[in-house]
Amino acid sequence: MLSGGTTPQDPRLRPALFDSRDLTPVGYAALAFAVGVTAGVLLRRTVPAMAATLAAFAAVQVAWPIWIRQHLIAPVHTVVALNPASAFQIKSVNNSMIISAMPNFTQQGAWVLSSQIVDQSGHLAHIAAPQACFGSNFQACQAYIGRLHLRQVVTSAVQSPRRRRGDSRR
Repeated sequence: MLSGGTTPQDPRLRPALFDSRDLTPVGYAALAFAVGVTAGVLLRRTVPAMAATLAAFAAVQVAWPIWIRQHLIAPVHTVVALNPASAFQIKSVNNSMIISAMPNFTQQGAWVLSSQIVDQSGHLAHIAAPQACFGSNFQACQAYIGRLHLRQVVTSAVQSPRRRRGDSRR
């Protein structure tokens, strides 16, 4: 169990660490036990009850981080200027350029849920694909993107500073 030796700045909802921190492993063990007892009572056979328990617990382990955990903290929307150097994929679909970029976001303890590229008016960026972005000169394409003054809307779950571990103001 990973609970001692961590700092208050560690994000508690980071997907890779959430399952191994604090009381979470105990809660998962209690859930698995309750599901196993329920399956045993309902099925009245040991091996099918064990299989049903394994399937149900695996479903919870998959569903929780994908569909539920992101709704535990209200999301925060932050608009930052798009850094053309953070673009890692540029493709053309129906003569419209689609840019994928790493979030240019430095909020301590934030869990980035989504990132979208928008134009100056705040609408999703639909840019005609220029010739500079189809050649082998990626720097020319980045320079073109920089001249567009695009923005990046980053949606993240940020843990409240008052709710961090070790803070007595709860």
